[in-house]
Amino acid sequence: MRVLFKFLFIVIMGIILLSAATIQAQHRGDNLAFQGMDLPNGMGVKALAMGGAFSAVSGELDALYWNPAGMIGISGFQLSVNGLQYSKTWRERQDYRPNRQLVTMSFILDGLYTPDPEYSGWYDYEAFLDDPNYIVDDPEMGVDPYSKEGADWENTADDFQLYHVTAAMPFRLMGKSLVASVGYSGRVPVLNFDRNDTHLVPHIGFDGYGDLPPRVTSAEDSVRVHWSRYERERMGPVTQVTGGLAAGLTDQIRVGLALTHLSGDIEERMDLNRVGYFDMVQGYQIFRFGYDTLNVNASGTSTFSSLRLDIGALFQFEHFGVGINVTLPYKVKREWDHTVTATDPSGSESNPLAGEDELSMPFSFNAGISLMPISKFRVALDISHRPFQNAEFTFAVDDPTHRGWTNQTTYGVGVEYSPISRLSIMTGYRNVPQVFIPDGNAITDRGPEAETYSAGLSVKAFWGRFDITYLFQTLKYYDVYYGNTNWAYEKLSSWMFGYTLML
Repeated sequence: MRVLFKFLFIVIMGIILLSAATIQAQHRGDNLAFQGMDLPNGMGVKALAMGGAFSAVSGELDALYWNPAGMIGISGFQLSVNGLQYSKTWRERQDYRPNRQLVTMSFILDGLYTPDPEYSGWYDYEAFLDDPNYIVDDPEMGVDPYSKEGADWENTADDFQLYHVTAAMPFRLMGKSLVASVGYSGRVPVLNFDRNDTHLVPHIGFDGYGDLPPRVTSAEDSVRVHWSRYERERMGPVTQVTGGLAAGLTDQIRVGLALTHLSGDIEERMDLNRVGYFDMVQGYQIFRFGYDTLNVNASGTSTFSSLRLDIGALFQFEHFGVGINVTLPYKVKREWDHTVTATDPSGSESNPLAGEDELSMPFSFNAGISLMPISKFRVALDISHRPFQNAEFTFAVDDPTHRGWTNQTTYGVGVEYSPISRLSIMTGYRNVPQVFIPDGNAITDRGPEAETYSAGLSVKAFWGRFDITYLFQTLKYYDVYYGNTNWAYEKLSSWMFGYTLML
């Protein structure tokens, strides 16, 4: 009978852990779904140096990834090999605020007081009167909650790798200029990490999960709040193959197509480790705290795949260009195969769970303008709109608590200056809204914004061109509840470098 109970428990917990589909925000702790797969364009050393404002730039190999029509203007065979070095940091700080109800609960959750296991299950006032070591530390004041000094925890990831290879060949057919191109990357990084040291079910200070506990009005009743430590990680590379064809219809009008296939197996895990529980009883201050052990782990692999078609057009004039690229509707499939393990003081039990989920994306687009008032100077502006709010999700196990993504409208600006014929200096800025809405956020139709600053150099030498770019991105946001605020911070810094052979 006990074995049957454990098996049923694991299956139920596996469904809970694996079926929810919220995306990346801290929240209470989101379950494994499509985190990290809202991948924007990220190819091209020169394109990223200019803030990704590349929709209206022509004659460049990087145009394959932003607007394939921009490949027209390539005059000979080109082969580009690029590398990437990146470092990413995640930080989080949780501040609990005492209030007139359950004052001392905030001390425990904020780490200012650690209950003695000897008093596990006692009413808080009983432990306070009996335990001579009931000491509450002073809270840390005046520290930037997003800083390393103010963080409760920090996680990092870094790597150095060959990023992608791209080749293009121009030719003529029926009197028209055409360019065929192909790009390959076996190491597109997916970097997703989240942690919450005070995962509460039900949540005592937020009704967004539909489980806000009722107020206890009878001395015989109580409400139990489970406290766990949550951690989710998905990190690994996916493979991207892109093929493109561009045609110059006239001297000013260029069109192009690009077909991109994305695939990859990514290792992932999610842990929910029970710390203890709070039993809230009648009154403003009365609760019991007890330690408890129940750890649930889901780990395994997700296999992602998608096929996307882009159609681009570019209108090129002497001193300016206008470009637009439309991404047709496409699907992202996720086939997951996990092992779910539950551990309590009596032992552990593991069972496999598997399923297939699908994300259907509607039309999206990016457009831009490139201004060249003089031959040595270029300013490019870009906008990209991806209507994730209209995306449709299909899951192996239905989840009525699913929260969809929100729309993503990205702005970019880039500048290129060539003081001499063989040297170009580039800089750029890009504003990238996230596809999630933090808990308690007053703005519900736009996610927190990551800001990206970039700079780069291009030097022509040795039958080609050397490119180098430095990129720095930060994201700051917070989840706010009645009783606490979670401050989340992400930082990405990367060096990209490459050589393009031009024949």
